[in-house]
Amino acid sequence: MAGEVDFCMRSTISFDGATILREQWEKQGKGKVLTSPASWTWLNLSRDNPWFSDVRVRRALLHAIDRDAMTQNIFKGERIESHMPLSRVRKSSKKALATATLYKHDPERAKKLLAEAGWKPGPDGVLANGKGERMEFEFRCTAERRDHEQAQAIIADYWKKIGVRTVIKNMPNRLLNSAENRSRWPGAFIGSHNATVEEWQERFHTKNIPTQENKFALENVSGWNDPKKDAILDELNSTITPARSEQLQVEYCKMFTEALPHLPLFFSPEVLVVKRGLTGITPRQESGGQNSSSWNTHTWNKI
Repeated sequence: MAGEVDFCMRSTISFDGATILREQWEKQGKGKVLTSPASWTWLNLSRDNPWFSDVRVRRALLHAIDRDAMTQNIFKGERIESHMPLSRVRKSSKKALATATLYKHDPERAKKLLAEAGWKPGPDGVLANGKGERMEFEFRCTAERRDHEQAQAIIADYWKKIGVRTVIKNMPNRLLNSAENRSRWPGAFIGSHNATVEEWQERFHTKNIPTQENKFALENVSGWNDPKKDAILDELNSTITPARSEQLQVEYCKMFTEALPHLPLFFSPEVLVVKRGLTGITPRQESGGQNSSSWNTHTWNKI
């Protein structure tokens, strides 16, 4: 705000900070605050927990969350709810959304699905199955990742209203990536990654499921195992025809929203702050990372 810095990229400013700058700095004509949905935030229900192998449970837990209200609360009115791991800037996005299964906020539908899966309210209102197991599980995200922690608290409250209890256990990155915890959790976890189609194979192909043999180093943390999905990803990874690529993207998103290997939450906004006099700086649309703000430096200029 003192005018001593020309440019701030995502790693140096929070969304809350960007909101303050818009009110106290941009309105004075000192520069621009740019935001763009640069990565995709999701919630995973552990592949190692048998409760979550029933797709009705996954669908119920997504129906219980008002994602639109949650994102507007966290991001000051921004409407960045997501339904699938496909960026809204892709040509295939509208077609994919039209064929996808959407999960609107519907607590009664959530309760019905859980009852069909064998989960009924106990005397204290907490759901229990036929074995007497209570639906209570650990809920993790990265400690001090503010938007994820805010989402976690809101989601835990929504789930509580339908009889699900969570135990918050957040960890810093060094612990989440330790040999003991890497790529796995006993209950729920909020994470994020790039929304680029070109990374789908790395993130979701069956061959990339983390295991003891590969030291849990691979990226398909959802554990989604489906040969039809793999065939789509293999063809996507080799096709060069735009029309066929878009068709495959639509097919993939339809499968994704039916299976729900991850519960889609929102597109995380990247923030760029540009002082007046700098031109040509634009945020990327689909990917984060420390180089995401410098991808087009050849167009930058200072006047």
